[in-house]
Amino acid sequence: MKIANPDGSTRNILFNYACHGTSLGGKNFQISGDFLGLAEQFVEKYLGQGIIAPLFVGASGDINPYYVGIAEFHKENGWIPEPELLGIMLGEEVIHVLRNIKELNSGGEIETAFKTIELPSKQLYRDAALTEETFPMNITAARVGDVAFVGFGTEMLTEIGMAIKAGSPFKHTFVITHC
Repeated sequence: MKIANPDGSTRNILFNYACHGTSLGGKNFQISGDFLGLAEQFVEKYLGQGIIAPLFVGASGDINPYYVGIAEFHKENGWIPEPELLGIMLGEEVIHVLRNIKELNSGGEIETAFKTIELPSKQLYRDAALTEETFPMNITAARVGDVAFVGFGTEMLTEIGMAIKAGSPFKHTFVITHC
């Protein structure tokens, strides 16, 4: 999503991508944006001018990066570590999409909503007394004109996220998880 100044120049970019940020592997215990954060940095550096480009993680409960588990970065001989490569590739795609945005919307009405729903827990966990019959899940939604943002306080499978988008009455729907 491109947010433009009145003259049409880019002010900020929001993008949504469904994939676990786990390309650094299970031995990485540092706080990191992983390849998703590197994609944000790539886009921001490319666009310059103080533009921020936050990425919102989509329904990625069953999607992992192709490259996982790089123990450390070695850049000798021009080698680009896989997490950097993944971040650059995603960032380049974001720039490609940005260049091809033809439709601009002047905004519209802004609405927000928040709801907590109770979901049934699995019998396995109930039997082990690890959980109650149900557990709460927060859902946050916002709309700006014909663009909707739906946030879920959980990790969600891709198929569910795609079904939400397909059933949305809005022209563009961002499904955002882990919020």
